[in-house]
Amino acid sequence: MRLTLFYSLILSLFVVSSFSAQTISPEVVASSGNTLISGDVILDFTIGEVVIDTYTGTVILTQGFQQSRIIITHVPNEDYEVEFNIYPNPTSDYVMIDFHSPVSSILELFDIQGKLILNHSLYNQESFQLNLQTVASGSYLLKVNIADRVSTYQIQITK
Repeated sequence: MRLTLFYSLILSLFVVSSFSAQTISPEVVASSGNTLISGDVILDFTIGEVVIDTYTGTVILTQGFQQSRIIITHVPNEDYEVEFNIYPNPTSDYVMIDFHSPVSSILELFDIQGKLILNHSLYNQESFQLNLQTVASGSYLLKVNIADRVSTYQIQITK
């Protein structure tokens, strides 16, 4: 009697849990991939995906997740290169930023904890003097954003 009651309880829990199961749609964000077709064989792959083995029967073999659609959000222009110099470092009052040609840029100075300290927008300038007289001594990160290309430099301020 107790054994029958126990099996009935287990069976009812299994039935109830199967109706409230969660499903997750598998997708992957990858930098590259392709689909190869040869006769009746189709091979889909992406570079850098998590390895997930699936084998069902003698017909389907799946390795990893495949996206249902591809959305390109941004393609950077790799040919656009801007050179610039930042000096002096370490500094106490200012840093100079010299570009080799006129550029528009956004300069952001962050403290070591990630708090934004200074923010400047430059428009068509070849050089800029960033005033640091009001900034306390310490290590800071200067982020230079030119045409969606970001470079980050460590600046040491000593007073």
